[in-house]
Amino acid sequence: MPVRRGRCGPLNEDFETERGWTINPGGSDTATSGRFQRDIPASTSDGGGVKQLDYGFSGQAALVTGARQGSSPGANDLDGGSTSALSPAVTLGTAGGSGWRLQFRYAFAHDSSGTQDDYVRVLVNGSVVFVDRGQPVNRNATWQLVDVSLAAFAGQQVQVRVEANDGASASLVEVAVDDVRIFRGR
Repeated sequence: MPVRRGRCGPLNEDFETERGWTINPGGSDTATSGRFQRDIPASTSDGGGVKQLDYGFSGQAALVTGARQGSSPGANDLDGGSTSALSPAVTLGTAGGSGWRLQFRYAFAHDSSGTQDDYVRVLVNGSVVFVDRGQPVNRNATWQLVDVSLAAFAGQQVQVRVEANDGASASLVEVAVDDVRIFRGR
């Protein structure tokens, strides 16, 4: 089900155009390949399933690890460590004090070499609000919805940080994020 566009808040990111996200904001990313980029991903398959989807959730582009297709499924995947992206700062109002939500779509795929050291996580002002870790199974890419409360951040200026990590040696890891929204719910 597509995200309804009528409920816009201080952050409404579909990655179709450049809106000020910073890749490797702290200069500490360690990935040797497949770092995050805003791009239209190319489909990658391995182990009988799709590891990288060839479309964003609501359009063509997404925040994606290694968007280009390589000579093999693992040629442009995330390798050798971490990659990160940081949203522009937005201010959450205090009127009512509650109801602030963060929603986003993500796809996280890996081959059977995956471990708990492979992950995608989302932080708000440095606090982890979501994490999905790898397992030693073949996991195909599908868009998943995440919805978390930001009530604890009401009245603050916030930034969303997306991180992905390939911590297992010789594993295939792909991550995509789309439709990152902060809004006041009911």
